[in-house]
Amino acid sequence: DVDNVLLGAGGKEAVPRDHNRDWAEPPGYPEVAAAQARLAALDKAGRLRLFVDLHNPGPGDKQPFFFGPFDYESMPAPVHAQYRRWITLAGTEIKGPLPVQKDYRFATYVKTDEERARMSSGWVRNHTDPHRVISVTLETAWNTPASTAEGYLTVGGQLGRTVARYLEKE
Repeated sequence: DVDNVLLGAGGKEAVPRDHNRDWAEPPGYPEVAAAQARLAALDKAGRLRLFVDLHNPGPGDKQPFFFGPFDYESMPAPVHAQYRRWITLAGTEIKGPLPVQKDYRFATYVKTDEERARMSSGWVRNHTDPHRVISVTLETAWNTPASTAEGYLTVGGQLGRTVARYLEKE
């Protein structure tokens, strides 16, 4: 149970640390190292445009949402426009039974740049071309009546349409 799922922890609080805090140089988990290598290869080949980390929020979050980049408001205009385009498309497509929040949230509870750099979406932003690749985390509410296999299949399809529409432009 490498990611602590069998215990019902949804990958959280794994020992020695949560997988989403292991995107270090080098990571402790071989799964993270493999993901980093694959993402780097895709980026080098010019084939990476979007990274979406699927994550579980806390039990009090009843609606899916995206964590955006900490520097969202100060990004260069073309980069900011791509992140704005993504969240707008997601808000249009992911509308139920678990509708996504229409604005980014920010993981302000992560206090240091070092820890931010060890998070998957931060690692991707730090290791890819920001004018070509956007990197976000989708926190999918799990503690709701709609948080069922059927509900997740619907949201997954809606996320897929969001990805397709985002990539269509290119």
